[in-house]
Amino acid sequence: MYNLNFEGKVCGVCGSADSAYDKYGNAVHMNYEQLEKPGTTMIPDRIIADLELTNEELER
Repeated sequence: MYNLNFEGKVCGVCGSADSAYDKYGNAVHMNYEQLEKPGTTMIPDRIIADLELTNEELER
């Protein structure tokens, strides 16, 4: 993602994580930061599911 151009795009991030680890959802946050470049419109809600998405998370 480092060299991709997302200018004019709307991006959001979701992913699964495991609450057994200290850095819960770290990959989701890292991906969000990589997408968050000038010209990119970010959906602010980062969805982090604990192993599997719930119905509520799927709706979001």
